[in-house]
Amino acid sequence: MMDPTKVETLARWAGGTLISGDPVATASVICTDSRSLKAGDLFLALRGERFDGHAFLDEAGKRGAVGAVIEEISGELPSDFVVIKVDDTLRALQAIAGEYRRGLDLQVVAITGRTARPARRILRRPYWPSAFRSPGRKAISTIISDCRSVCLMRGAAIVSVCSKSG
Repeated sequence: MMDPTKVETLARWAGGTLISGDPVATASVICTDSRSLKAGDLFLALRGERFDGHAFLDEAGKRGAVGAVIEEISGELPSDFVVIKVDDTLRALQAIAGEYRRGLDLQVVAITGRTARPARRILRRPYWPSAFRSPGRKAISTIISDCRSVCLMRGAAIVSVCSKSG
């Protein structure tokens, strides 16, 4: 979840081109799984070894997505569907996340490797009392926009902890 952001801004952040749709339409969720897509989300068609998100563009349109970030156009899409064309959707997702993060007033600490688990125990109590664990070993941590600082750790699982403002 992010603050509502114009798709023309998301296209710029992604290094892509807005091919169709309303440039001032907004999205507050970028979804990479068409099964969990909700109306108003922006679908990002990732490619993997065993899947290609481009095969689900029709489903994204039927589920009410505001549009999609794609590498290639395939199939028929609604006329008002936002299409942002990029060279590489994974790099586009990383670029969007990076630009969005830079716009937040956050202090960020990232800890990886053998130090992550002990550091998590030490940091979580005094500094970030509202700590939470992201589900799954390969989950992507979410930066919460009402936080002033975030600590992202990678050990056996990704852990995000947040210090609320105020």
